[in-house]
Amino acid sequence: MQMVTCWALGAAAAFVLCLQDGLPLSWAFTARALEEEATCPLGLWILVFSTGAALLGLVASVYTPTCIRMRDICFLDVMSIHQTDAALKEKGIYGIGGFLSLSSELRVLWSPPYLTRLWCIFELAAFRKANPRGVIRLAPLFVEVSVLCMCLASSCASLLFWMVHTANPELLLYVVACSVVLSAMCCMLVHFLRRSMQGKQQLLSALQEFDLSQVGCRDEYDRDFIYRAIQQWYGSLEAFTDFVRHTLQEELAATLGSEQVVRVYSFLPCLPVLSVGLEYWLAFAKAGVSTTWQVSFIVGVLLSFAVFWSTLSFRVLLTLCSWLAAPRLWPLLDYLQSLLIFAAFAIFWCGGLFLATWAYAQSLWAMLGWASVSVLASASVMRK
Repeated sequence: MQMVTCWALGAAAAFVLCLQDGLPLSWAFTARALEEEATCPLGLWILVFSTGAALLGLVASVYTPTCIRMRDICFLDVMSIHQTDAALKEKGIYGIGGFLSLSSELRVLWSPPYLTRLWCIFELAAFRKANPRGVIRLAPLFVEVSVLCMCLASSCASLLFWMVHTANPELLLYVVACSVVLSAMCCMLVHFLRRSMQGKQQLLSALQEFDLSQVGCRDEYDRDFIYRAIQQWYGSLEAFTDFVRHTLQEELAATLGSEQVVRVYSFLPCLPVLSVGLEYWLAFAKAGVSTTWQVSFIVGVLLSFAVFWSTLSFRVLLTLCSWLAAPRLWPLLDYLQSLLIFAAFAIFWCGGLFLATWAYAQSLWAMLGWASVSVLASASVMRK
């Protein structure tokens, strides 16, 4: 939330400064819409300011006073149990059950090695036994990696659109070279996104194939202690293995899905697109175009495309990467598959951009028709 707030403040500051001629707008383009024509000054300040402010907000969010943000209290085992003093460590271990019984939620920051660590397994077993109604919530680390990939891809795509639109014929070769580089970066980000989405399949597979005897532990004393506790709670080690493979797997699998990324972070990849859209709204405002033109652009492009259609596009990208996450036998085919996914996403996203720019410039009725399609399509997918 702090990141989005800082983004909005940065975008608003740049918008006002440019509107008051506090920052130069070094480029210009000719626009036609609703039977009007205008030469509009264009800059890149909103994208620069908003992106910088968003990154600053992300870094500073952990230092935000608790009176502003929601206060969370957690028991973090590695920080709350002494790791070097044997006596204090033993006391901390025997106190885990008390903390787990009083916790409303066990949040698992999951990565592939998680189910290979005996202490992690112990905490799962202890929480479910001490707190039968407590929530076990998975927070797979591949989710944040996926969102980062989409944000970077969105930034590259937005910058590419801006560069192509403001291209000087004398710098055509430079623009083409930059376009190729940015497109290649987007394609590599899609490939990396596919790789990160493999974490979902790895998680489900690890739960289904869980074998307690294969879980590692460096200290034999710890192993004996955990085994005795699990046998006391679940009757036998085999019963606990069955619990993980079936009951726990079904419970956690229900919380997984590509929609998890979208629902939690759905707006973040849209921010660069929205920043570039605000650059054009600023250009129209500086050119003095009619209010009808500006309203048509705000509804047809800023909201319908930059927010709703872009959210839908990233959902499509995420779904394709999730479906086709498994690597191919030959590396060349694997990269080709990522390229095809990127091409499908680009066609879908650019198709929406074409419809948005055509509709808002054509008429208010065309703009409203496009806006209805965009909003309904996005809403219907996000509800699933």
